[in-house]
Amino acid sequence: MVIIKGLFKIIFMPVVLMSLAGCASIQPQKGFDEVKNSVNERIGQQVYWKTGGTEDRQVAEQVKMLLQGQMSLDGVIQVALLNNPDLQATYEDLGIAQASLVQAGLLSNPVFSGALRFVGGGESSTLDIDVSQNFLSILTLPIRKKLAHFEFEVAKLRLTGEIIDLASDVRQSYYDAQANEQAVEMMGQVVAATGAMLTSAQKLHDAGNINDLALDRQQAIHEEARLLLADVETALMLDRERLNILMGLWGKDVAWKISKRLPEVPEAYFDMQNIKKRVIEKSLDLAAIRFRIEGLTKRLGLAKVTSFIPDLDIGYSGERDGGVWGNGPAISLQIPIFDMGQAKRFRVTSELRKAQWQYMAMAVELRAVSRSTAIDLRASRAKVDHLSKVLLPLRQRIINGTMLEFNAMQVGVFRLLEDQRRQIETGRDYISALREYWFSRANLEQLLSGRLTGSPLGREGKAMQSGMGEESRGH
Repeated sequence: MVIIKGLFKIIFMPVVLMSLAGCASIQPQKGFDEVKNSVNERIGQQVYWKTGGTEDRQVAEQVKMLLQGQMSLDGVIQVALLNNPDLQATYEDLGIAQASLVQAGLLSNPVFSGALRFVGGGESSTLDIDVSQNFLSILTLPIRKKLAHFEFEVAKLRLTGEIIDLASDVRQSYYDAQANEQAVEMMGQVVAATGAMLTSAQKLHDAGNINDLALDRQQAIHEEARLLLADVETALMLDRERLNILMGLWGKDVAWKISKRLPEVPEAYFDMQNIKKRVIEKSLDLAAIRFRIEGLTKRLGLAKVTSFIPDLDIGYSGERDGGVWGNGPAISLQIPIFDMGQAKRFRVTSELRKAQWQYMAMAVELRAVSRSTAIDLRASRAKVDHLSKVLLPLRQRIINGTMLEFNAMQVGVFRLLEDQRRQIETGRDYISALREYWFSRANLEQLLSGRLTGSPLGREGKAMQSGMGEESRGH
């Protein structure tokens, strides 16, 4: 009875200590609803985390429906967000972050040790039984849980940012494909027109009305047009493959269709009122650094505590000697003589100051990028307007006038060929300018969605995870 009572005392204390940590359990897809709502609020799209359930089939059917007919930009983006396998892999980072969060809320397991010693040739024996628990992990549990919470919040921000990045990549690839579709259509018409003119030039040459040089010049324009057509056809095929990757498509699903023309510049101007303030308020990048600063502040406090008490184990010890049990509390304390934690404190302090400077640098960059993107959008719109309203009509009038003069034998074929070449170049410039306008608009929309192109959010997330990982995982 005495032995049982002693062992009960030895085991009871760590059980009580373990109960202080509470019941921590894994919740599948924890935090994903917040990510989903944030994405919907920022870019108006739906995301779904595939886990092998019956809803996966419903999502697959939704993707199939979206692929039918001519796909809009929103439809292409939605397919990518629902079907991109890399994005599905990224969702698992949320599960990894949740595991770290749960782990941070758990106490370290108690350590049991025992020793049986025989004395006097085995005639008698002593039995030592010890159970100890890292008491410092109990004291620091709230801080470690807070640090892991910051990591989890950054993981959600990072995931939201990567979803917005994917949507932006799809948007720009879509515009690339549309621009090359339009260029293929234009160059097809140019090849047909230059081919017809080459046929006419051949007849004139056969009749002796133009010389060999004039015929060669007309043929050169036609061959250049054919080469340009082949180039844009190749570029279009590559654009489609890029979109196939982003949408996660293969097999028969790659036969999707989109509009063959870039949309015209809308009459209404993009709302740029308070653009810098709106970008700053929405920034996921700044939010991630803010969490890092909060986390490092907490970690600095933890470093100060553990500098003076690096390790503290409290337990219960029992010893049986000659059939008599002796038991009582036990303590193990690491004495900070050589390592007083000064390096740890200095490192965390430096990381905190670094994060504060990074926050300031990011805020400055966001303001500058929002201004420059707005400038670029206005400039690209002005260029499209000038090309569509001035240069293209002007080039067409010049061609029409030159054709009349050529038919009246007032100008030579060289002048006509030169005007044709310039008209083709202006047409290509218009398509390029229109694409640049939509690129600039997409960049500004991405900023207003909270994501800076090429942002360091991923780096911040990883830095936070590695920087606080040791403290948040316990001892």
